[in-house]
Amino acid sequence: MFDPTVWPQGCPPGVATAPPKSGLTVYRIVSHDPPIADDFVSYHELGIPVTGGADQQCRSRSLSVFTDLAAAVARAQQSPQLGNLIAEGVLAEADGVVKPSRGGHVSWWPCDGTARHAGFTVIQKV
Repeated sequence: MFDPTVWPQGCPPGVATAPPKSGLTVYRIVSHDPPIADDFVSYHELGIPVTGGADQQCRSRSLSVFTDLAAAVARAQQSPQLGNLIAEGVLAEADGVVKPSRGGHVSWWPCDGTARHAGFTVIQKV
């Protein structure tokens, strides 16, 4: 599980914020229908080595989601090893913090104990 006590200093970054009270609809590339916990693990949890400084180490502890369905589909087509299904979910304030980047991509640092896959439903096959 995510344990912020062992994350790099300043992780998640100060610019990361909780999703809005109304929720944030996001899309995640997954391999299972319905999505399972294994579809929602970080590079860090998978033991995938990440090079770079504290920023990259911090990002390796986040999950990639998208606020734009077309961006999620395009990413799945570019990287089929990630999965061939797109799941939709709504992140609430209690689910952690997010940091938008470019192209509809969002880094999501879930709160410890969050059932990350709960509430996600597969909506499209790529």
